[in-house]
Amino acid sequence: VKNFSFPNHVVRIGERIFFSQDDDVAVVQALLDRALTAAPGLAVLPPPNVLYRGTLDGVSEFAMRYYIADYKDKDSATESVWRSVIDHVKRSPHRIITPRRQIELIQDLPADAVAAFVRK
Repeated sequence: VKNFSFPNHVVRIGERIFFSQDDDVAVVQALLDRALTAAPGLAVLPPPNVLYRGTLDGVSEFAMRYYIADYKDKDSATESVWRSVIDHVKRSPHRIITPRRQIELIQDLPADAVAAFVRK
């Protein structure tokens, strides 16, 4: 896969991860940055980075971005990143959490309302 809109010799990979809204954003970013830096098999330049994306469904969302030299190494790089992240988080007071989403089901909708909803 070639990216002609921004030619580069490395491939960027992005992952999402979630923590409690009570966690200090800067502390979590530093934790994830250390984990990415410790993960083997990643390109050194550009360096990996962690972005705070805001809140989503009651949690804080972070984007982890890292680079590899060859797309064929994506699976092994992704595995090494997640192993490093899990290891670093285990040794910290923080916990990876899952966003919560409330979904309400409404029964007895008229057939035309269901059809209109499905078309969207």
